[in-house]
Amino acid sequence: MNVVAFDSEFGSGKDNPVVVADDDSNQVFEIAEFLERRGIDVVPAFDGESAIAAIEKHRPAVALIDVNMPGWDGYVWRKSSVIWTTNSP
Repeated sequence: MNVVAFDSEFGSGKDNPVVVADDDSNQVFEIAEFLERRGIDVVPAFDGESAIAAIEKHRPAVALIDVNMPGWDGYVWRKSSVIWTTNSP
């Protein structure tokens, strides 16, 4: 994977993390390491329910969610009527 460019404010600081959710902990740690080496703060989640909790608590700029997790996987998220925005309380 090549990272061409990203906004220097993206994912920087504890107020703007990226949530990485996957039931495969190796995937979470590999993605987290990749992002953290680029100065991006990561909040790990290992199932759909903990991903929801992390998103509600941290209000991330981005959430990377596995499409094949038990429970709330990426497909369920996509079809869900639940929508989070950075402006939500």
